[in-house]
This record gives sequence, C-alpha cells and structure tokens, in this order.
Amino acid sequence: MHLNATTCYAIQLLAELATQKRQMSRTELSERTGVKHHFCQNILLRLKRAGLVESSRGIDGGFCLANDPYGITLLDVVLKLEGLAMLSAFGEEASGGVLKGMYWEFSAIQRDIEKRLDEITIGRLSEIAGACKEPADEDAATDQKPWRARRPTGARQFYYAS
Repeated sequence: MHLNATTCYAIQLLAELATQKRQMSRTELSERTGVKHHFCQNILLRLKRAGLVESSRGIDGGFCLANDPYGITLLDVVLKLEGLAMLSAFGEEASGGVLKGMYWEFSAIQRDIEKRLDEITIGRLSEIAGACKEPADEDAATDQKPWRARRPTGARQFYYAS
C-alpha cells in the first residue's frame, strides 16, 4: 500500500494540531511542519470538507481538530482523502488455482492493513511526534539525532539511524 504525498502531509498537519492543542494559522502550520504554504492551504481545505478540521476567520482565526485526536484514526484519514486501494489486481472472479489463491491471500493482507490503520490514532501519532522532536540548537552540535528525515517519494518518511 502506498499513500500519496497529500495524505502523508495531511496526517502530519493533523498530528501537529493535536500536539499543539490549540487553533493554528495556516502559515504557522506550514512553518512548523515544513509543508509548503500553498500545499498546506489545499490540504487544510480538503480536511475541512472531510470534517476532520474546523476553521474560523479573523485575526485570531485558524484551524483546529474537529474531534478528539484519539477518535481520528489513520483509516479515517486515508478513506476520506484517497479511498482505500486494494492490494490485489485480481477480482473475486479470478478463476481457479493460483489466481484464486492470490486473491484470497491479498484480501487477508488488505484486511490486516485496514485493521492496523483503524487502531492508530492521530492522538497516538502526536505522542510519538513529541518524543521524536529534533534536539535544541545546543544539542545539535553533537549530531546524535535518533532519526533522520528523507523524502524518497515526495512524502516525509522517518527511519531510525543505526
């Protein structure tokens, strides 16, 4: 399963809103997450249409989560932004032998993925994000970050340094 960049950034924006526990402007969200301003605006509008964030106008306006972050799952976000792509290119009509077996195995994997996505909440991701913040400037000189960011497919992905 491959999530598109929009969905990855949307999850990142939602987790930042959950971490900050307050209304945030589009500019502040863009700066804090590294999502480009125009892209951030488009994603926030999609999240608003999906009912995941609320917005208010004015000098103190901005965006906030529409629901408890522990009530928003990754499955909710994925389904609302891109739908859930099936892993298998084979339909139930696959006839006989290996193709039928492949369909059933890929269907089981798909159910496992959906179940796991439904268990992970934005609230949990915000907890993890809080534990993985970059060190303060004085600590940066030691270059002992437990993680590094890289963008192999346009989406921010983290891996642990060994």
